[in-house]
Amino acid sequence: MFPDLKNEISERFNAAEEHFRLSPKKPADIAQTVRGLVFVEIYAVWEYTIRRTAVLATETIASHGHRLSDLRPSLLALFLDPQINAVRNCGDPKIWSKRLELFDQCFSGNRITAVPV
Repeated sequence: MFPDLKNEISERFNAAEEHFRLSPKKPADIAQTVRGLVFVEIYAVWEYTIRRTAVLATETIASHGHRLSDLRPSLLALFLDPQINAVRNCGDPKIWSKRLELFDQCFSGNRITAVPV
């Protein structure tokens, strides 16, 4: 799983490096534009790396069948994000019932599921 991602990222960086290597050196304005485009390409690889790693990590954690009550608060925040957003967006009349539902989830024996990142 992660080795596949590593290979894909290496290929993307190699392509960016090849674009840079083959970029024209003159005229200066075109060379500067091409270097800027290569920088954008490298940034895209970096962003893709962060997002895919987060998705794969949450899927891996979820695949082990952990219970919500076993998770650290930082992972609870990740796996209960939809419920946290529901509390934030529910409005005053439902705020306490939504808060209680959230804490019931935190201490429940329910198994975690992967969430989109």
